[in-house]
Amino acid sequence: THQSVRWVKQLGSVVVAGSSTFSGSGDYLWHENGGAWLNDPKDFWTYNPISKSFSYKGSALTNLANFYATRSVVSPIDGKLYCFRSDSNSHLYCSKVEPRTGATEVLAGLDVGDITQTASSCFDKTGRFIYLLCAKGSALDTFRLIRYDTQTDSYATMPANGGALPNFAYDECFTIECSKKTGKLYCISNNSKSLFIYDATTGIS
Repeated sequence: THQSVRWVKQLGSVVVAGSSTFSGSGDYLWHENGGAWLNDPKDFWTYNPISKSFSYKGSALTNLANFYATRSVVSPIDGKLYCFRSDSNSHLYCSKVEPRTGATEVLAGLDVGDITQTASSCFDKTGRFIYLLCAKGSALDTFRLIRYDTQTDSYATMPANGGALPNFAYDECFTIECSKKTGKLYCISNNSKSLFIYDATTGIS
């Protein structure tokens, strides 16, 4: 719901990828003809603030194969959208979406062990790597930092040298951002915990 709405400057529009929508009693708004939504939350839209208009690009039930996004991040290089989700079997999935057309490409998955939620994601300052802060375990109170390489379609778990990853309780408003100046990662939530700063070059937090 929170981190699947993104601004794509190359497109001049807001993209809304997946997320949750109000379903009504028995989910009838997702499924019945004439409902408020064309189908379920596996859908993709753009919004142009100049024309103040929405454009429907499709869904997993139409043209977006295996599309389901809970966390999205926009490439600073080409404006493509990388959408991540995790399932109950602790697999992490990524889909790459062309926001102009809604065309989607399902990328390699990863068995990440005991990951249960993807809390937040961001690109590094080079536009090559995506950092994913993931909740670990059923208690959702420990995090693992995973780096996705967009050039090789591969994942790596980042070390925590000289410190530990944040021990925040899972929060939908948890966010991670990368400084364009220093390349360091800044992580914060709204539950009064400390700011977490991570140097991806040295692994020191």
